[in-house]
Amino acid sequence: MIQNRGEIPLRGVRLLGMSNKSDEQIGQFGTGLKEAIALLARRGVALTIYSGETPISFEAQDVDGEREIMFRVGDGDWQAMNLHVNFGQRDWTEPWQALREITCNAIDEGIDDLHHEVTSDVHGVAGATRVYVEADFDILESYSQLPKRLMMLSNREPLWRDSYHGDIYAKNGNPSCQIFHRGVWVQESEEPSLFDYEMRKLSLNESRSCSWYEVHSEMAILVAIAPSSVIARLLIASQQPEFESLFEGKHFNPSTAAALAKSYSKASDWQEAWDKAFGDGAVACYPTHHLYEKLIKRGYAPKPFPSTWFKLFRAVGIKTHDEILDESDRTPMQVIPDATAPQFNHVWDCLDLLGFTDSKDRPPVVVFREVGTEEGGRRNGFYANGTVYVNEDIIGSREERVTCLEEAIHYITDKPDCSIDLQNWLMDRLDRTLFEMERLMK
Repeated sequence: MIQNRGEIPLRGVRLLGMSNKSDEQIGQFGTGLKEAIALLARRGVALTIYSGETPISFEAQDVDGEREIMFRVGDGDWQAMNLHVNFGQRDWTEPWQALREITCNAIDEGIDDLHHEVTSDVHGVAGATRVYVEADFDILESYSQLPKRLMMLSNREPLWRDSYHGDIYAKNGNPSCQIFHRGVWVQESEEPSLFDYEMRKLSLNESRSCSWYEVHSEMAILVAIAPSSVIARLLIASQQPEFESLFEGKHFNPSTAAALAKSYSKASDWQEAWDKAFGDGAVACYPTHHLYEKLIKRGYAPKPFPSTWFKLFRAVGIKTHDEILDESDRTPMQVIPDATAPQFNHVWDCLDLLGFTDSKDRPPVVVFREVGTEEGGRRNGFYANGTVYVNEDIIGSREERVTCLEEAIHYITDKPDCSIDLQNWLMDRLDRTLFEMERLMK
């Protein structure tokens, strides 16, 4: 038996789509009670609703060759609800869905006045609505699970609550990720998870489910803007081998989190979480043995992460290996003695002829062989500490000339890739060249 204050109007039982719920209440569509009635009728489970002291009974009957839901008030005649017994049969299949709907309707009338119990005493009470559902094994099993499916019937407290987006909960026995909306369970993941989630911004369909794409997006938002205590749990879990099989490991998007952490000013929370998780001296790095050795020799504690996380780390100010190691240290390489990059001298002479070397001396050039490959693929070359490095694999090719040109410009300007200063230098030199060409053509 499930009871709430107020007497349900007969019109509310019969009229499909009728709902007087506010935006803050659970019900939205005006169809749930009718679908619950049909579900129970399909299963042959007796249902009686008392509006005050007046009973309303339901059953499926054959009408002109079709199974329809009929109702009667008190001892009156059976009347048609104009509802087929198969209404909602594709999505409404489990007994708990009927109990969920009936219980949520009662909660919407005021959770302080909600009363539910298993009883054999069936009668109405003035000023209240009582719903009696016949208790077979499946109904009793579903009833026992209601506190796990309805947050408002449990004593679970969130690890963190955001009034707009939702809540994050510690696990509660079930390893799968449990997703709630307005305190009501809506679905669960196939994967185990670190947390369970209340998501206030989900859009439910009439079967009270939602798209996994939307769930993944909302999860990324909640984790990205969470306090440091929650983020630290995620970071610690990320270092475990099983992390990639977790719900968060598969669906947390660090690139999305980077933008969210920046827009919500959460950098300090991520930095604090990093320190809580790993302590002083921890540095994020790609999962390569070469980088581990370099960082450990310098007294750091390397923490391996896929390259997809580094946009997030840079956005929130977490130290990464590329802030500590220059490119010659980051590249696993072997210097080739006496090897040369013949095209560099030609490139340098051309730049000097154009007046683009800014009076700098020709830099030393080193040819190297990569030993293993860091994340990001092969390096054709780089500039570091006054020296230009060229990969032996491109010697004699057009790539050698292009690489020599790029690294010579980095040496001359001492500016990094994709910087405004480098762009301005290039635009200035191009403008000078065009001006000189125009002068010579006159």
